[in-house]
Amino acid sequence: TLESNLASVKGLENKIVPEGLSVREIIVTSEDGSIRVYKINLNKETASEVRLKELAIIDYPITFDSDTFTYTIEVPHSKDILYQNEITAIPMDPTATVNLMGDVNLYAGASTEYIIKVIAKDGFTTQEYKIIVKRAKFDLESITPSETSILLDIGELKQITYTFTPQITSFTEVKWTSEDETIASVDEFGNITGVGYGTTTIHVASTYDENIKASIEVKVIRKKITSSVYQIERKEKEDGSKLEYTYGSEPGILLKDYLNHFENETSTLYVYDKEGNEICLIDVVKDNGMSINDVVIQQMDLEKIEKNLDQLTERERDIIVRRFGLGHHQEETQQEIANSYGISRSYVSRIEKRALLKLYREFIKN
Repeated sequence: TLESNLASVKGLENKIVPEGLSVREIIVTSEDGSIRVYKINLNKETASEVRLKELAIIDYPITFDSDTFTYTIEVPHSKDILYQNEITAIPMDPTATVNLMGDVNLYAGASTEYIIKVIAKDGFTTQEYKIIVKRAKFDLESITPSETSILLDIGELKQITYTFTPQITSFTEVKWTSEDETIASVDEFGNITGVGYGTTTIHVASTYDENIKASIEVKVIRKKITSSVYQIERKEKEDGSKLEYTYGSEPGILLKDYLNHFENETSTLYVYDKEGNEICLIDVVKDNGMSINDVVIQQMDLEKIEKNLDQLTERERDIIVRRFGLGHHQEETQQEIANSYGISRSYVSRIEKRALLKLYREFIKN
C-alpha cells in the first residue's frame, strides 16, 4: 500500500512463477523521483519426472527407451494371463507413483493393452506407457471321444469324455448335440441317455473351433427281457463282433412268446440251459412236435453226419457215434450211454442235441 497517491508501482502484474528459485521485483517511484526496489525470493517446487528409467516383462524382452511409450510383445497360446508381478516398471523420480493394471486376461488370436501410468509427485502430471500383448491363436487338430460307439437301453445313462489334440488346459469347452433326441439325449456334461429304440448319432464339437468335432454312434436296444420264467440278457463279445441273447432258466416253448423282441436277430440268438449247455433255437421255435434229432436227421443223412464229426468235442463225437451206430458201432440208447459215463440220461440228451446242432450248422454252411 502506497503512502502517497502520487507514487507509482511496477512489478505487480500477473506473471507465471517458474519452477525452482526465482526473484520477483517490485519497484516503487515516489513523487520526488526517488526509487525503492523490493525483492521477493520465490522457491517453487519442481514437478516430479514422469518417465520410467526401466521397463521389463519376464520372459519377453523389449528394447526400452524412456521416451518410447508403446511396446508390443507376442506370447504363445498357452499363456492366457499376464501377471502384474511379471512386469518391472521403475520411475526416474523415486517420488513418482507407478500404477499397474494388475493381472490381465489374454485372449487367443487377439491383442490386449496393458497400461502403466506414472503419476508425478504433484498428483497432476502423468505419463502412460502401453504394452500391447498379442496372444497366438491356437490351432486344434482333433477331438477324440472316449468311445465312438455305445449300446444303451431305454433309461440307461453313459458318460462320454473327450480329449483334444494337442492337449490344452484352456478353451476345452464343447457343445453336445443329438441328431434324434427321441432315441438318445445328451447333456452338457456328455451324459448320453437312451430314450427310444433305434440308432442315432451324438456330436461333440469344440466351442473354440466348431470345425473340430467328433461323433458317437448310439444304438438303443432292448438289453434285457424279463418274465416270471425267463430272463433274457443281451451281451456284447469282447471283439464287438456279435451280440447274443442268453438266459439262465430251464428253456421251454414259452420262449416263442419273446421272439418278436428279436426281429431279424435270430441268427445271433443263443440259448443256454441252467447248466450252461447251449440249446438250439430250432428246438424252442419249432411247433410241429418234431425233436431236434428229427429235424437234423430229416435234412442230413448219416453219411453227412459222420463226415462232419470232426466239428465236435471228443465226448460229443462219442455220444453221436454210439447213438446212431456210426463206424460199425451198435446203436445205444441215451440211458445206456448215460450209465457208461455215470451221468443222467437228460444230460446225455442235451449233449446230443448240442452236437446235432453243430452238425446242422456245418451242414447249412456248406
